[in-house]
Amino acid sequence: MKIRFCYLLLLFISATNLSAQWTEVNLPENVHLRGAAFFSSTEGYVCGYSTPPDSGYYGKIWKTTDGGQSWSMNASSINHRFNDVVKAGSDNIWVTGDSGLVFRFDLLNNFYIYQNITGLSLLCGTSPDSLTFYCAGENGSLFRTLDGGYHWDTLNSGTLENINDIYFTTTAQGWVVADGGYLAMTTDSGNTWTFANQPFWGFRDLNSLSYQGTTGLNPYVVGTSGAGMYSTDGGTSWFQFSTNTGNEIECIRFGTVNGGIMCGADGFVSRSSNAGTTWATDVVPRSVDYYDLAFASDSVAYICGDSGVVLKSTVDVSGITDVNSVATMNAYPNPAHEELFIELNPEITTTYTIRITDVTGAQVQTSQYNASSGHQIVQIAGFSELANGIYFITISGENSTATAKVVKQ
Repeated sequence: MKIRFCYLLLLFISATNLSAQWTEVNLPENVHLRGAAFFSSTEGYVCGYSTPPDSGYYGKIWKTTDGGQSWSMNASSINHRFNDVVKAGSDNIWVTGDSGLVFRFDLLNNFYIYQNITGLSLLCGTSPDSLTFYCAGENGSLFRTLDGGYHWDTLNSGTLENINDIYFTTTAQGWVVADGGYLAMTTDSGNTWTFANQPFWGFRDLNSLSYQGTTGLNPYVVGTSGAGMYSTDGGTSWFQFSTNTGNEIECIRFGTVNGGIMCGADGFVSRSSNAGTTWATDVVPRSVDYYDLAFASDSVAYICGDSGVVLKSTVDVSGITDVNSVATMNAYPNPAHEELFIELNPEITTTYTIRITDVTGAQVQTSQYNASSGHQIVQIAGFSELANGIYFITISGENSTATAKVVKQ
């Protein structure tokens, strides 16, 4: 009985802490929000649409310069839904919508280009630089501009399914995810696409893709029924990861450090602080369907969804904490053969748990380490016994977690 009481108490404390992880900075209107893009922790845009009482839609985009405390309408269009807003460089945004609507705002020079490039709905976009933009959507439609929207190329995506997300890391390398389990990549700026054969999905709809880190080798994909998978070799092989939900997951994004966020139906928000190795579900103020999210910085993120709800993180979402920090954990040598060391710099004396997980997310080794404050080097016991491959070393203590990826050869 005493053990059960303590367990329930811990659950209550955990839920209480989690509820403070996001706060509402809502729009003044009850609208359907579908896209978010932020230039800084305070300046950003959300887009979506309202449903007029008569018929049709009313697409709108709003801007905030004070972290969501106030919003001003930046543009609107009758009988169009706005489906995505994308940051391009340091002074441009792109918006996609129904009936092939695309427009670019040049925020520095205060002008925009507004056009309909197809009769199909454009659901998503991506921009590797200020003037290059890819947009895609209904019936596999896919378009590219290299000059800020003055000229457009029609590309063959290889599918007639609705494309739900398009994601480029460079002007050459990118991905599309679509309904019916369609996942494809390009290495030549979208001129040709190669289908990625992944065994876990069948005909499930794929909704979003994002890269973990800056190497371009770790794409994560999420979609219907809470399914998730990732690759560590640029898409050649795929592994499942646990999302802890059966809900529809609409979006996944990573910061440049260890932070990752997913959002979806029925108030689902999940966060990783160890570069996608594990995920924990957050408690949010309102249970609406969430469709898009944006890292405004490594430590601040925004999520938007139905009912005009915009959430702003109230905790550091980078995966690095300032409380009892282990600083930047350095694992070496990397690649490693027989021995592996980690370099730490804890601020206080405490006990850390060291976990080793493989690329499937399975834990293969765990140990405890009693650390004193200050710089120290720790040898990972038993590392020589592991098979060759890729591993994630996670060290966690009181309010502190750090993860390093290592290769065993």
